[in-house]
Amino acid sequence: MTDLTQIFGPEGPLARKLPGFEPRPGQARMAQLVLQALSDNETSLIEAGTGTGKTLAYLVPAILLGSRVVISTGTKTLQGQLVDKDIPGLRRAGFKFEYALMKGRGNYLCPQRLDHFLAEPLLDVAAEAKLVKPFASWAAKTKTGDRAELTDFPDNLRFWNQVCSTSNHCLGSTCSFFTTCFVARMRQAAARADLVIVNHHLYFADLSLRLTSPSGVIPEHKAVIFDEAHGLEEVATEHFGTMFSGLRLSELTRDLRSFLSALKLSPPTVIRAASALESRSKALFKLVDKLPGNDRFRLEDQQLDKLGKAAGQNVLDSLSALGDELRRAMPQTRPAELETIVRRGRELHADLCLILDSQDRERVRWVERRPRGSLLNASPIEVADQLRENLLSVGNGIVLTSATLTTGNNFGFLKQRLGIDYETLDLVIPPIFDFARQTRLYLPRDLPEPNDSQFVEALTTRLVEFLRATSGRALVLFTSYRNMLGVRERLPHDLPFRVLLQGEGTKNALLEQFRDDRSSVLLATASFWQGVDVVGESLSAVFIDKLPFASPGEPIIAARIEAARARQQDPFWTFQVPSAILALRQGLGRLIRSRDDRGVLAIADVRLHTRRYGRKIIAGLPPSPQVSEISPLREFLEQPLDPSATD
Repeated sequence: MTDLTQIFGPEGPLARKLPGFEPRPGQARMAQLVLQALSDNETSLIEAGTGTGKTLAYLVPAILLGSRVVISTGTKTLQGQLVDKDIPGLRRAGFKFEYALMKGRGNYLCPQRLDHFLAEPLLDVAAEAKLVKPFASWAAKTKTGDRAELTDFPDNLRFWNQVCSTSNHCLGSTCSFFTTCFVARMRQAAARADLVIVNHHLYFADLSLRLTSPSGVIPEHKAVIFDEAHGLEEVATEHFGTMFSGLRLSELTRDLRSFLSALKLSPPTVIRAASALESRSKALFKLVDKLPGNDRFRLEDQQLDKLGKAAGQNVLDSLSALGDELRRAMPQTRPAELETIVRRGRELHADLCLILDSQDRERVRWVERRPRGSLLNASPIEVADQLRENLLSVGNGIVLTSATLTTGNNFGFLKQRLGIDYETLDLVIPPIFDFARQTRLYLPRDLPEPNDSQFVEALTTRLVEFLRATSGRALVLFTSYRNMLGVRERLPHDLPFRVLLQGEGTKNALLEQFRDDRSSVLLATASFWQGVDVVGESLSAVFIDKLPFASPGEPIIAARIEAARARQQDPFWTFQVPSAILALRQGLGRLIRSRDDRGVLAIADVRLHTRRYGRKIIAGLPPSPQVSEISPLREFLEQPLDPSATD
């Protein structure tokens, strides 16, 4: 096996060619272990904190392997870092390899759908009419069709959904626009590449597709590296699940009518079958909307049986009848468009059957209410068995890495959740930052508990004191929108710094404003707990409202709690506490991003002091000196870092 010491050493190609590169023992150790796992088809779990240089530590061995490797990331931020910085840097350092970036097809323009749209634009928002011409101009020039190029267009461009690629409308190689298809070009580039860069959602969508299809989207590969691997269980749960909605069904009948209209056909039996399907779908979701519950609630067996025996079975019958009528009305060789519609009908039938199967105890059924209509869902309660069978046992080299994979200084919790029940190559790289010198951990003792009716009021008062001590410069992370909005409403208007709020702009736009305005404060929720990289004084404090315990009322969480009890386990200690530790470490990990950073970590949850689990959670946090008063924080942030201290 290749010895990577020289490559990562002070005289190696990385040190000579990459500005700012410095040899780090942890990086070299990680690279050697990654190469071993990839070469020997083993599984490796590596926790490597910020500053380790983990991206280079896995990219170099992936290139040296000599076979195709897939790199899967959890966020677009990391994906951008790989493609825009790390990979070009390795090429400058003399490494020769081909790479390709793959995104979900919804990120790409579909030439066929664009042609139909430009012939007859259907605009939900009249103000977007003026954007059609410049959009068409971009479409005529783009070489990738990637939506990311549309930097001068609004992020919520409504008509994008009418022109992007979708599996529902894709005709494959029979499409008259196939030679100019951006998705096809992306896949062809990936088939030639040594490194294929994807995200977790695409990887698991592909893995799910392979369960029912002989081939997938991502090309065959020797190994896979999951960076930001702490999020794998959540992504796998989503993609191994099933969803059925009235919107999916109405899109099917709309596309059918559009297809028949284009052929100047109107078979009466087909039209009647489509109308009956629409009517029965509305009846089903009318019943769903009458069910008691909040935005996301679990379907009990009695409710599920009632839906299935009445309206649900009617929809299944209508889906079957529509397929039969299409085959009778058009018995000759059918166009590809019609075959696609027939396939979609079969998929809807299979999905609804799965959701209505109350005898299946491996999944939890639940409803999500959205502005455009409710969704019926069936999600796996546990994904360990599916991952073990479809990912872990296929004989590929697998590397899972992140800054936060361990709880209690071991990988036991993650392994149990992901079904890793065999010997693995494990490594925890100590952080390179001196937390005792660079940070303070503020844990107040005198606030109400989070379930107290006075909590938000007291939290706001304390936050204002905290922000005045830090001169703003803070990312304030909330575990719920309710708390975030409650605090925002109560903040005084005379604060001497700008307050940014999630939802008042895109994530990237808000982060750019936060970086540029060095005294600003950003209030945010779950999507900002990871993938946020702000180096320097603009981010001098991270303030978290309360411990991020997943809500036991959340359908999937509730089912997992029940499953733990069925295994004679205490779900709080074996599932909820470790999950909270990982989430908390992710949130706090936004703060220190370089050796020159300095800042304050704050958690305004007194249960860290009053409950037994508090000690366990604190033990899992960075080793920062603790304070319970605000006054020392101002002094800490104002005094210069001791340059004589060692890291």
